[in-house]
Order: sequence, then structure tokens, then C-alpha cells
Amino acid sequence: MEITHITTENNTISGIITATPPFDFSQVVSFLENSGADDRLDTVDADNATLVRPMLLDDHPHRVTLSAEADTDIRVTVRTPDGEDTPSEDILHHAAEWANHRFWLDVDMNAVKDAIGGDDYGDMLVDTQFPARPANYASAWEALLISVVHAQIYPGLAQKLDDTLAEVYGRQATFEGEKAYLTPRPFDLLRAFEDELRGMKFSRQKADYLTTFPQTIMDNPKDYNFVSMRDEDGEEVVKRLKELRGVGAWTSQNVAMRGLPHKDVFIDEKTTRKAIAPFYYRNEDEITKGNFQKTVARFAPYRSFACYYTYMHHFGMSESDESDN
Repeated sequence: MEITHITTENNTISGIITATPPFDFSQVVSFLENSGADDRLDTVDADNATLVRPMLLDDHPHRVTLSAEADTDIRVTVRTPDGEDTPSEDILHHAAEWANHRFWLDVDMNAVKDAIGGDDYGDMLVDTQFPARPANYASAWEALLISVVHAQIYPGLAQKLDDTLAEVYGRQATFEGEKAYLTPRPFDLLRAFEDELRGMKFSRQKADYLTTFPQTIMDNPKDYNFVSMRDEDGEEVVKRLKELRGVGAWTSQNVAMRGLPHKDVFIDEKTTRKAIAPFYYRNEDEITKGNFQKTVARFAPYRSFACYYTYMHHFGMSESDESDN
């Protein structure tokens, strides 16, 4: 994304990026929390005006702050760990691209509206949800990790397991005297052993998955290049993710849509089937995997937005509700 008004001070660099209109920073940050796409590293202020996250940029720890400016402008500020030099403009650009992918900042919302509308169901989604903009996981890798670690356990234990993985295998960095434990990369988990993970309270199954699918990703960098996968066919990307050990149908679709993120994936599950059934079928039992995807293909190339709006409609959320938070 284009960055303007670049300034440096001490060990920080900042600049302004601009989202396509209409855009409401408070809305997307609120949706980040309400949709469960936030994680242990995200810190949001009470007014939903600032998001802070320590993360790796160009494989080195940095702390990124996104803050609302006037209209559609967002200030991106990057800080290096204590005692290090000021980040480069290249690093600032990496941070801006991360923000873009997380919140679909450069998407043409009028094109989204045109793609979704056009029949009774699509028009209903547009009328109730547009121009809400979705929020995504921090990355595809982090979405995968969360999906595997959090599956079928209560939230308190999931948080403890997240913290343990980060503290044992992740990179550490100190920002303004506060230590941060970053999410371990696939490479970092190559040194994990099943018995060791079992001792950290991971189940046998999770320990198996966490020592297997990172190896697959590292061994097949072309197949699991998360950057290039954003521009590949959505259904093919879902199939490839499903080949990872421990990744099922729903997880592969969720990671593709909200982790990569891919703009043209529509998750097929009970909630979305129930939502579309009254508009396209005589009853829900008529829906099959094949005809579901044929039905939602009408939302291409923005099936992901139609899917987001479907979830928002199902759970009683509306664009106006989000803006009021």
C-alpha cells in the first residue's frame, strides 16, 4: 500500500495509509474482537481506536501500532525492540501490507456490493450488513495454529497452551521494558517432540499434529506459500490446506477465508446452510456439498465477504450495530 507522511523518532517509524471508502476503523477493530479473529498478541484500546501487536516483520521482532486518523486514514507505527535502531521504510511497508491483509483495506467495496447483491438473499445481506468490512486472523499460520490448539477444549486451557507454546518455542522481545513472547513459526516447532508437548498438557492428538503439519509446511514451501495462495483458486487452496495433518474441512475453509486471507471462499457448514436454504432450496436437506458451492458461486469473486455477512446476519449483527460499538 502507498504510505505517506513518513516520520522517524528514536526507534520508531510511522506513516499514513488510506483505506478505500467507506471505512470505519472502529468497526473493523470491533469486528476483530466479536468474530474471534483476535488472539493473545492483540491489544485494543477501550475506544477501538488503536490496535497494538508485537510480531515478526522480515523475520525480526517489531511492535506494530495501528491507530485511527481522520476519515479513512490509518497511522501505522513500527517500533523495534529496546536498544535497537530505527526500523527501515521497507519494514514499515511490511507492516502496512499486514494491516491491509488483516482488514481488506484496499478492496473495492462497491465491487463487493455489486457481486453480493442481485437476488433476494444477496440484497438482504447488502441491506443489513454493507458496508461492514471483515477482520481476519493475524496470518494463515497463526490461524492454523489456533485452530489445532483450540479444538475441543475450554478457552482457559486454550489460552494456557497458547502461552506455553510461545514461551517455550517463540521469539522473545522487549518493548519499552515489557517482554513479549511471539507466536512460534513452523521452523520453531521443528524442535518440538511429542513427549515434551504431552508434558505441557497437550493431548496426544494435538502433540501429534503440532509435530507433523509444521514439518509438512517446511518441506513443501511452494505448496504452502501463504502469500501466493491468496491469488490461487479458492477451492484448490482449501483442498491443499485440508491435506495437512489435523486440519479438517471446516478448518481448511476458515483458514483460507480468514487466515490467508482469500477473498473468494464460502464456508460450507450447518450455520451457512441454514442461512441460505430458505432462499435457494425447498428445505435444508436438499443441500449437498456440490450444490452448495454451485449456489454460492454467484457471489464470486467476493464469496468471502458474502460468507462474513452471512455469519453476521445469523448472529444478529449488523453494520449499524458494529458502528455503535
